[in-house]
Amino acid sequence: PKEWFNAKIIAPRFNVSWWENELKKKFYNISFLNHDQIFKIDDNSQLQMFLNDRGEYDSSFKIKTKKNCVFFQTDNLMSEKEAHRISKIDKIDIAFVIPFLIGTFPGFYKWNTNTLLKLAKEKTQKSLSYCCNIIKSLKPRYSIPYACDLGYLGENFHINLIHSRNKKNLVKKIKEKKIKTTSKILNSGDSIELSSNIKFNIKKKKEISEIES
Repeated sequence: PKEWFNAKIIAPRFNVSWWENELKKKFYNISFLNHDQIFKIDDNSQLQMFLNDRGEYDSSFKIKTKKNCVFFQTDNLMSEKEAHRISKIDKIDIAFVIPFLIGTFPGFYKWNTNTLLKLAKEKTQKSLSYCCNIIKSLKPRYSIPYACDLGYLGENFHINLIHSRNKKNLVKKIKEKKIKTTSKILNSGDSIELSSNIKFNIKKKKEISEIES
């Protein structure tokens, strides 16, 4: 929408022209942040940017207020060492983390069904292990898996059966590894009230078998 073009844009500075120039084509009020740089939102809150430490064009950020600190991993595959460093800057109340590694592998590759399912299972376990290690390094009070809800339609519909993901598996893995965090799964319409006592407003989600036709 054109009314968005004057909105304040906060973006990572990757020092590559294709990224900054493309944003500047449409948006007029942009602040590019370097690694660890802080942007003051108002008198009560600030945002801090974290660039990917493995050389990828990606980033995470956290928003800190006088009462809370919330971290958003986005889909940034940072190292465990970087996650541990970030945990030392501020005590993280809530961490939004990616529970599954996405991408075209293996569903879009041409192997037989058994091979695809085997590789997909291995990728899922690798994803869960990576996410648990990130959470363990970040040390958040609450952990929320997000940024993994993908669906394929049309001729690619079968990939849903290969790239199947369930956030409950991460919650289970966290408990198995005895990581000191409380996991919450949010769905559309759920909300969080940030204050000294964080409150989650989570509606009971209907299972597919309960949905009326």
